[in-house]
Amino acid sequence: MKSIFPALLTALACGLCMACQTRPAPPYADIGEEGWDCSRRLEMPAPPRRGAWKSLHVRTSRDYPYRQLAVELRHAAGCDTLLLSPLPPHGTNLRATQAPLPRPVGSALSIRHLMPAELLPGVCSIGVE
Repeated sequence: MKSIFPALLTALACGLCMACQTRPAPPYADIGEEGWDCSRRLEMPAPPRRGAWKSLHVRTSRDYPYRQLAVELRHAAGCDTLLLSPLPPHGTNLRATQAPLPRPVGSALSIRHLMPAELLPGVCSIGVE
């Protein structure tokens, strides 16, 4: 009986350690305070092995002047357009918005904005998950 207890305790500890592991944070590209130039493409890496990007995350500040954000998504399977409605910040200076991609993307992804302003203020970062 004494030899079984250490083995059970070790198995329990290993199981708890594996259950506590967190997924890696999704990749984000920071825009910078100067704004997002319409000619600048944000490059996202390919998703983890056999995975797919399924959603786009946008962080905006109070300086974002529009109610919507149109982006172009270029990837190995083609090109998509996504229209997001960033929520206005309240309480804090930043607001995070998430939207599903038009289709899962299993390759690297290139993102650029399609808004009327050449230099788009108030978009802080873009990420995929």
